[in-house]
Amino acid sequence: MIQNKGSYITLFVGAFLASFILMFGLVITPMISHYVDSIKQSAVSDYQYVLKAPVEPENPGNAEKLTVSSLETFYKPAGKNIEVSFFGLREDSHYFKESISDDEKGVYLSDGLAKKLGAEPGDTLNFVNPYTDKEYTVKVIGITDYPRALTVFMSQKQLNDLLDRDTSYFNGYFSDEELTFTDKNSLATVITPEELSKFGDQMLSSFKQLAPLCLFAAIVIYLVLMYVLTKLVIDKNALYISLLKVFGYETPEIRKLYLKATTIVVLGSLILCLPLVNFGIQGSFFLVQMKLSGYLPVYIPMYLYAEIVASGMASYFVINFIHVRRINKIELSAALKNRE
Repeated sequence: MIQNKGSYITLFVGAFLASFILMFGLVITPMISHYVDSIKQSAVSDYQYVLKAPVEPENPGNAEKLTVSSLETFYKPAGKNIEVSFFGLREDSHYFKESISDDEKGVYLSDGLAKKLGAEPGDTLNFVNPYTDKEYTVKVIGITDYPRALTVFMSQKQLNDLLDRDTSYFNGYFSDEELTFTDKNSLATVITPEELSKFGDQMLSSFKQLAPLCLFAAIVIYLVLMYVLTKLVIDKNALYISLLKVFGYETPEIRKLYLKATTIVVLGSLILCLPLVNFGIQGSFFLVQMKLSGYLPVYIPMYLYAEIVASGMASYFVINFIHVRRINKIELSAALKNRE
């Protein structure tokens, strides 16, 4: 086994590369599904309305007025500004689970924004209006679960003050029921449960096309690496295998001696490289996040790790079957020719 150390190290590197590509292909669908589900579960309300100007609905019901605005903050990893939505809520809001107070200075960040910026409670963040270049500074007092967008939540009164708006100003609604407006042109944006479902279907449809390609590439890499490296081990030991036959060893015993060690190395490599695969996936999606305007959390179900190991071993056993036939064809004359 020591004489094959170089081949086994290469095998470990190959197992990591193939496992990484396979994981990338397998993780896309469950990760997007998990993201879409989390958006639906953490929705502040069933309906969100953004208005072009303050107007009252015909059926206000339990609808809640809010102030919506967009500012930008500098995102250092990408070296550019990113857009962030600001939601101003009334202090007794029953749509927002955190405690909003007109007297407490500070904001809540959506968890995606906090992770993207690396911000924590107590930090101070700077924002700028891209149209007026006016700068704003806010203090983070908490982080809330809201994966749908990069969002800052704060008191409506404080946001109106920050934007130099009248205290009673509003340009949006949260509502669990559909609202009716006399003038449809007053609506800028309407987010409904159906819109969220369409959004999820579109994301899944786009990424599902990539998954089969990654899966195919990973399987090909597995098969090629396993074949080449295990063949290299057997070719390097062809003389020793023939000598064992001279000394009366049976083929099953020889197979155990050489292929069992390789099997252990393959299995060990597949298991040991899993933390590296996880690190690689996290790092890859961090690079992807730099290009995205939002934040897509990395979600890797535990069963995928088992699938990675099972796929690797299945590929190896296919190659193992081929090499068993190679060992059977190694003749006793190989040892005698070498001796001559």
